[in-house]
Amino acid sequence: MDIGRILRFLDNQLKIREIEDASQNGLQVQGKREINKIGFAVDSDIETLKKAKANSCGLLIVHHGLFWSDKSLLVGLKYNRIRFLMENSLALYACHLPLDMHEEYGNNISLARMIGLKGISPFGYSHGFAIGFSGEIEKMPIEKLAELVDSKLGSNSKIHRFREMPVQRIGIISGSGGSGVYECPGLGVDTLLTGEANYHRLLDAREIGINVIEAGHYETETIGLKRLMDKVNEVLGAECVFIDSKKEL
Repeated sequence: MDIGRILRFLDNQLKIREIEDASQNGLQVQGKREINKIGFAVDSDIETLKKAKANSCGLLIVHHGLFWSDKSLLVGLKYNRIRFLMENSLALYACHLPLDMHEEYGNNISLARMIGLKGISPFGYSHGFAIGFSGEIEKMPIEKLAELVDSKLGSNSKIHRFREMPVQRIGIISGSGGSGVYECPGLGVDTLLTGEANYHRLLDAREIGINVIEAGHYETETIGLKRLMDKVNEVLGAECVFIDSKKEL
């Protein structure tokens, strides 16, 4: 399949040019024009790139690409990764916030559906866009919600209970979404479900009285990629494979 057809589909579906992001989304490294197999992965570290090559992928679609707004030099890890891509004619495509916030198969809408969130509304603003969602679930202990998440994602959630009552109104931001704690009080959200939250976000969450469930940065960002992979396979008929690069870090 011609890579141009794949890129047009992805760019249009994900609205790549419309969403401001620190990631330089879209095609980041050019490869072969004819693509026989597409890989999907969260990261673009060298181990993941090698797995893509071993799976005979001509294009790798990732959530965390190699080019960001920091304008880092082409040295060290970045040089090694780009050299590997070019030497193996492996194209790299990045979709960061556009995948997080996509209303059909994004990470956050997929997490919301996974836990049965009702009355869904925008939540978690970044670069002027809401990338997450909030809504309600049936009242339950926070442990039960974490167990549900873990059963679906294969994660091992960390629970930070900062209020003594069942959880019901949930805010969701995949990945590093700890900043969402500051939006919670104004929306009546009692629990933030995210991938990870740093020390200071958790400190503030405790003071505000907002529960936090950390389900894993990696784990919360696989679900959208898998849905996007299914969509690409369905619409384009392309052979696709999900490349699991999970590591205990």
